Amino acid sequence: MKPLVSAPETPALSREEEQAEVIRRLEEDIIFGRFAPGSRLVEDTLMTRYGASRHFVRQALFQLERQGIVLREKNIGATVRFYSAEEVLQIYEVREMLTRQAALMIALPVTGWIVNSASNVPFRIFWLVPLPAIVAPDEPTADLVAEVHGGLAALLALVLAAHIGGAIWHHFVKRDTVLTRMLPWRTP
Repeated sequence: MKPLVSAPETPALSREEEQAEVIRRLEEDIIFGRFAPGSRLVEDTLMTRYGASRHFVRQALFQLERQGIVLREKNIGATVRFYSAEEVLQIYEVREMLTRQAALMIALPVTGWIVNSASNVPFRIFWLVPLPAIVAPDEPTADLVAEVHGGLAALLALVLAAHIGGAIWHHFVKRDTVLTRMLPWRTP
């Protein structure tokens, strides 16, 4: 007789994890085109599809509305938002800008760490956590990397100023909603 082998048990999800999973799955279905732009998102259908309660489905729709993926209208329901070509272009421009900003924000601390290591000065994260030196002490290296570090800092400041100026220009000159859509406290 063969021994019975049971399937490994998956731990039960907490309410927050279950909610996050419904949001993730619905967002994924929209992004990958399983729900086309303009499609109605019927709560009963979503409850069956995701095996979730009405509360979790409503919370997912609310969250995705805040993210701008879903439109909810009183007495009509929720639909997948349609993006114009111009809006898609704006989204990709913001994504490109964020990628550059992230690269600069990574490079700036690393060059500071190299400068400190080459200058034989301890490097600390937020002045608290000391990190080991990553290069041997060497004054010419320290000078060269200090110039790169200063250039990156200036570039970061310039990019930040350009984006602040662009947001202000969009708000006051072009009078569109780019700035208000960027604000985390905006009302949906």
